[in-house]
Amino acid sequence: QEHEDQSMIWFRESQSRLRTLDLMRTQRLQPDEELFRELSLRIKNIQQWCWPGLIIHPGEESFIDCMTSMDPLYLVDTDQSLLDPVLSRFNSVYQTRLRCYVVQEENSHNMLSQLPQEQFGLCFAWNFFEYRPWPILQQWLREIWSLLRPGGRVIFTFNNCDTIQGVRFAEINWQAWSRGRDIKTFVLKQGFDIIEHKIHRGINWMELSRPGDLTTTRGGPTIAKVISKF
Repeated sequence: QEHEDQSMIWFRESQSRLRTLDLMRTQRLQPDEELFRELSLRIKNIQQWCWPGLIIHPGEESFIDCMTSMDPLYLVDTDQSLLDPVLSRFNSVYQTRLRCYVVQEENSHNMLSQLPQEQFGLCFAWNFFEYRPWPILQQWLREIWSLLRPGGRVIFTFNNCDTIQGVRFAEINWQAWSRGRDIKTFVLKQGFDIIEHKIHRGINWMELSRPGDLTTTRGGPTIAKVISKF
């Protein structure tokens, strides 16, 4: 409990806008080739045009390129300035298809209520939950549950204080306090199935599923081509 309280204090004190944005730009978690390939393959096995996708804090990594066929693709972050560099990677036509939302975590309630509920096939969060203390992380997971359709998946990284490295990161206030065992207990109680939990060279990630079959009634992608009648 002491570690959780300390992590919450650190999170609130670091919420000044400039400091938070600077941390989120500079504290990058770099996947090596092996991990990037494994996560990309998992994403590609789930993503399809027939259901929406969501990336929380897309950052500067290339995972978004694996999800561009999801229709529509939603991008969520805590400030518009964190989303702008991601948008600039794409041409103006595709930018209009992306759905961008800025969320406020101060109250940690109904952060994702603006998004379609029980519609998403995949939610992905890389290098974001590491900096959310356990009470905030729980709220994110609750709301992600509400977004997923039956059979939908969520893949995310987190700081695991069941490991020595995770404890050290929390003690120096570099990452927030959360434990893999607590996350597993919480998500199972929420109703998730745990598909995978791995530690790859110090990076902890988990894949969860909302029970059910991932189905759709959409008959085709909502993209049209303008042609001449003559």
